Amino acid sequence: MTTMSTPRGLATLRNAFGRQKREALFITKKDKFIRNGDFTVILAPEFYWVKKVKLPVKSLAKARNLAPSVFEGNLPEGRYSYEIRRAGDGEFIVMAYNKEQIQKELEKIFPAKSKIKEIYFAQDALGGIKECTTINEKAALMNIDDIIIQVPRSCVNSDSKIAEHLKDAVLGRHKIRLSPGGDEILPKRDIILASVLVALLLVAFLGEYFIYKKAQNDLDQKRSEIIKENKLPPTMIQIRSIQKSLGKKFAKQKKLRKALYALSKINLREGDYFESIELGEKEMAVKLHLADPTRQNSMTQALKRIGKVLSTQMQENILSARIAL
Repeated sequence: MTTMSTPRGLATLRNAFGRQKREALFITKKDKFIRNGDFTVILAPEFYWVKKVKLPVKSLAKARNLAPSVFEGNLPEGRYSYEIRRAGDGEFIVMAYNKEQIQKELEKIFPAKSKIKEIYFAQDALGGIKECTTINEKAALMNIDDIIIQVPRSCVNSDSKIAEHLKDAVLGRHKIRLSPGGDEILPKRDIILASVLVALLLVAFLGEYFIYKKAQNDLDQKRSEIIKENKLPPTMIQIRSIQKSLGKKFAKQKKLRKALYALSKINLREGDYFESIELGEKEMAVKLHLADPTRQNSMTQALKRIGKVLSTQMQENILSARIAL
């Protein structure tokens, strides 16, 4: 992990009065920030999971009850929290995140005496991004079906940079809370004191075991009420029927990510670059500039590893191809 006095890919947000506001930093897992201070951060998509789904409910509260089923079987082991946003036409954007893992990652990135005052997801703060936006030489953000995703490659057909979008970042709403207090990362001395206090409280509450058992029974009762209210099968909340209805959309998003990843792995020589990449419902259209046009056949073979090549056309140095997804 490289230490930088001013981390690459991070930018400062200033308010409309010209007076410096609390720093708004775009953070990836590979960043390292060495200056102490109070910060507002925007987390890259690699810190959380996000899906756009259609659910058989109208309210955000009911959608939140079904959020675990959206990611069933797709998340690493751990305890997850969920954020729900409306996407229109009965669709919701569902985000899953592990508070403990995010806390650990931020402690690696920032010095011990730093304080993080506010945390936002890129999906909320930078949802207005429409074109490929470079984070650094090895990563970029793209908007696919209203989902902000991170791809392991810088943009080749766009000059958009992440710093240019931070001034338009939507802050103040949809904050992510990792801890009950106001600060998300505390100085180590405070953490030690808090740990001692927690240990004492745990000893004091050992006698509350039976209260815990009652609370557990109350939760079971609430679960039964949710099942009844939403007319769900009594066997499980993560109902298979919802999974089946969402399966096609999940498969589509997975295909898109897989295709983009495979595209990023194509071995380009000096002077080669993608002029454009267009994603459709069932196919992808790419235009690839080749410094050496005689490499048409080898590049066509490389594109076949992504999917079935429906058609190719070579015009001067531009190889155009349509690939089935």
